[in-house]
Amino acid sequence: MTVAYYVGTTGTGKTTLMCAEGLTKAAQRGVPAILLDSEGVVGRDKFDADTAATFEQLVVMVWREGRHARFHPSGAAEVGRLAEIIRRGKDCVLLIDEISYWGRGASPVPELARLYRIHRHSRLDLYATSQYPGDISPLIWNIRSDTVVFRNDSLRALERLSEELRLTDEEEEAITTLPNLKCIRFQTGQVRQSLVLTPADSPEEPVAAPPVEAPITPPEGGGPEVSPPVTPPADPT
Repeated sequence: MTVAYYVGTTGTGKTTLMCAEGLTKAAQRGVPAILLDSEGVVGRDKFDADTAATFEQLVVMVWREGRHARFHPSGAAEVGRLAEIIRRGKDCVLLIDEISYWGRGASPVPELARLYRIHRHSRLDLYATSQYPGDISPLIWNIRSDTVVFRNDSLRALERLSEELRLTDEEEEAITTLPNLKCIRFQTGQVRQSLVLTPADSPEEPVAAPPVEAPITPPEGGGPEVSPPVTPPADPT
């Protein structure tokens, strides 16, 4: 199951990519997608679905009619109600634009934090954007499979990203100068993976990010050693 965060400043492409990947996942699984549009500003060009005017209408659109839907919550209570319904077995792919509204610091919406904690047991796919990852509660932020970083020159944001992702100096510098619609994807795994600059919404070929110098080591607590990839010799013919 995917738990992905897309972080960066406004206009860099994070919401565009989140919506594209979230809708692709929904199509693969054959389930509806819900966009929680926290600020009510996500364009239909990014998420092509009708807006539910009320919470009750959202439930009808998604789980009776099987349609994608967008929803602008009136407050934390509606976010909590939705999270609880999903936790109890209503299947969907959930996308949250600017999750900091509902997952801030030491007081995230309790039902939303609980939903993140049990996502694997409930087979949930969760996608979220944020301009300020430093504002996101560890109860939510620490549960992730993918972190997709767009341009960000906020010192507070870079400190959080550097601490959590163990950024090199080269990676930090790259993040502050990324052009729009370009990003670096970090995927959580047993060993640190190579990083790739990928287009968020462009047909161009991916461009390799600066190489990672850290040695490959087994995960904490033991486990089989992971050898570096071996490059086969050139064909003499």
